[in-house]
Amino acid sequence: METTSTLWQDIVAATADLGPEATALRIPLLVEFRMPPRTWMDRIGATRAACAPFLTLPRRAGEYPPRGRVLFCFPHRTPSNINNLLPVAREALRRGLLGGILTAGDLSAELHEFVGMVPIVSARELTRQLGMLERVRNAARVANGYKQITAALSRHVTGFRMTGRRARLTRELVNSVLYSSVCKRLLDSWSPSCVVSTSDFFPLEYHLCCHASRRQIPSLVIQHGVIDEFWWPFVADLYSMWGDAHADQMRRLGAPAERLTVLGMPATDALFGRTNVALYKPVENRVQPVCLLLSQTNGSGYEPEVFRSYRQFLVAAINLMPFITWKVKLHPQEGESFYREMGSAICERLTFYPKHVSLEETVIDADVVTTVFSTAGLESMVMHRPLIVAPATLRVQKLAWWPTMGGGTYAASAQEFQAQLIKLTSDRDHWTQQLDQQRQFLSKSFANQGHAAEHIVDLLERYSDQRLPSETPSRLFARDRNGLAVL
Repeated sequence: METTSTLWQDIVAATADLGPEATALRIPLLVEFRMPPRTWMDRIGATRAACAPFLTLPRRAGEYPPRGRVLFCFPHRTPSNINNLLPVAREALRRGLLGGILTAGDLSAELHEFVGMVPIVSARELTRQLGMLERVRNAARVANGYKQITAALSRHVTGFRMTGRRARLTRELVNSVLYSSVCKRLLDSWSPSCVVSTSDFFPLEYHLCCHASRRQIPSLVIQHGVIDEFWWPFVADLYSMWGDAHADQMRRLGAPAERLTVLGMPATDALFGRTNVALYKPVENRVQPVCLLLSQTNGSGYEPEVFRSYRQFLVAAINLMPFITWKVKLHPQEGESFYREMGSAICERLTFYPKHVSLEETVIDADVVTTVFSTAGLESMVMHRPLIVAPATLRVQKLAWWPTMGGGTYAASAQEFQAQLIKLTSDRDHWTQQLDQQRQFLSKSFANQGHAAEHIVDLLERYSDQRLPSETPSRLFARDRNGLAVL
């Protein structure tokens, strides 16, 4: 299998001349080709999902919000996306800037506080509003696009095979074509002053940013996770990064400095804003230290080698340290199956927190926190817990680079992990020293601590004050053949 970097470059090259409906599929294609071919059950489900939007009866459009306000797009139901956008939406609502919300699906539970305050519409609802003639045209675009994309991939991607992937590609292409149509209609109807999201990776948010730029509406993406090769090229006008260190990463990938701004991490505003530092004091006089695993094994299909190493590391660490209490905070999109497949002897040593228990509650209960590369590890440092990134393979060090700047430590083996954990839990001076290093890392890597959402909304306010200011990114930046629309 090609490396992620090489595969990404091949996909970018293959789609460069095919237009936005193809370039919107770059990251879905990367994910697809990094995973094993789909099972026949998954292929049947993908086929049904691809056909469903064309078979529903058209519906009438809903109410439109006041023009000239900010449109927020909540594209994914993951903590990294939701938690980095919610504080910004709340602040925008408080200042009267929030015009409406677009979601990929039903996020009524997550967005309940905005119900009745501003219009909330899902992309699924919008696709049902498309007329029959437009659906026929879209079906033709899907068929034509499929031929173009598969032909281009066969020329550029080494060892290209569509076996077991056709249904999935068709489904993603259907989404891209339909979301292109609905984003055009939405932007023409709502005419926002700016569009904001935490991603422009997948078809919905990609087309929203792309069509906004064509209408000279600024588009802003707020960083939501760890940076990888596929973060550039991006289509949004401006990326709001958590800190200078993250902006440096983006520049190394090739992103122009003028299309990056550093405003902070909204998801940590509440944590940085705590006045009661005693809340995060370590638990004293424990018989057995508690090590918290911030799990993310839902990524094992995409990063098989990383999680193969993680499985081996965890088995060795648990057998090596019977005196440790191991607790697991699962990612919202994963279950316990990865750990249960290790066998009862290992799984019985693990205590799994229920999904409703918050990250903050689990971190407060821990002495030491460990993760592979989850951004929850960054939040654990904000909550004054020492972090160990393990197992520190080359790929993990590329994704979780924080220990190179003092943001926790690396452990390449179970033995290294044991030595670090014992020293942290037995030597209070060492504990304090690592927390001091982590605080220095946080100060360099996270701007406007406790006030990131306010600073982001300050930027949105400037866009709203002047619908098309001469300095807006959408007027400054031309788009190149890597997927950025030329104005």
